[in-house]
Amino acid sequence: MRKLIFIISILVSTTMAMQAQNKLGYFIEDNIQIGAKQHGMTTVMDNLLVGIEPVKNLKVMFDWQGTLGLYDKNDVKTYYQGTAIGGGLGYRLLTDKEEKGLLGSKDALDVRALFTTTIGKPDWKYNQYSIGLTLYGYDKGKIRPTVGVGYRYIDSKTAGIRSQSTIFFELGLKL
Repeated sequence: MRKLIFIISILVSTTMAMQAQNKLGYFIEDNIQIGAKQHGMTTVMDNLLVGIEPVKNLKVMFDWQGTLGLYDKNDVKTYYQGTAIGGGLGYRLLTDKEEKGLLGSKDALDVRALFTTTIGKPDWKYNQYSIGLTLYGYDKGKIRPTVGVGYRYIDSKTAGIRSQSTIFFELGLKL
């Protein structure tokens, strides 16, 4: 856990230094994703994204993910936990130039593709591939809400837990 915090702090400080030198954009976002129930499992994931915008509209992201799989099938109720890391790319499709958008500020819409894989000794080992759309407030220097929807494929590596192909919804905050 200390190594993960150290890596995130290095990423954030490097990103800030690069932004100061090259005028790169950066962001930090935390969101909760809830996936549709499949094979008796409902997934709840907390994602911490740290990213930079090396060129206009293109984002490169690092993802730290905490996972909780809520299993309820045939009168068996249990849960599985996991921690995953990964990364991905995003592209800003639209930017609303008006003062008041859907989220009460200037809005933007991103398409994002992410890959994560579990680390350590989790209850549930998997590789995850996801693609989604995220709407967020675009005003710089403020904490802004995010909402999103997407598709996720979870390739389970744990015996007894089937791979999943689900739709997810997300809510979060972006700095």
